[in-house]
Amino acid sequence: MELTYYSQSAALKRNNYSIDKFNYIYLIFIMLILLVALLYTWRGLYLNKVEYDISEAEQVQLQVSQVNHQLRLERTSLAAMSQIEYQAKERLGLVLPRPEQVVIIEQEGP
Repeated sequence: MELTYYSQSAALKRNNYSIDKFNYIYLIFIMLILLVALLYTWRGLYLNKVEYDISEAEQVQLQVSQVNHQLRLERTSLAAMSQIEYQAKERLGLVLPRPEQVVIIEQEGP
């Protein structure tokens, strides 16, 4: 049976439509794969940045902890000095010298 021009044209249009529909589905599928790959890559980069930020924060915390330790030692030392001064004044009766009682001796040579 021979198709007329109209029916052949309609069959070609139907065939082109199914090919175009397949191309759109294929295009959408590829776009979804690219989107998933992009999100996976972004997630990896974001995690690397977060790990780097955590590492920096740990370093800062270690420095702050060291400074805190030094300040505690200094506070203890100063408290001990004030305790020594108090004991010297109260128990031994020592007082600070007046300016005319202070003699500065210059050191000779190296």
